[in-house]
Amino acid sequence: MRKSKIVYSLNIDDIQTVALEDLSRNLTAEELKYVIDYLPGYIDWQQAISLVISEALHYPRKTRQ
Repeated sequence: MRKSKIVYSLNIDDIQTVALEDLSRNLTAEELKYVIDYLPGYIDWQQAISLVISEALHYPRKTRQ
């Protein structure tokens, strides 16, 4: 498998979908810039990857839903 393969990503539509669910409106350009700038700092990628690896090792035949 390619080491540079992207395995997960978010786009503006994903962010706006959450904003609509939480705020019942889209974010403004300024609000969106703030979210884009700070979102990576709020996502604990190492913990998420570690949990999935642990689950995969304990349940190797588990199928993705």
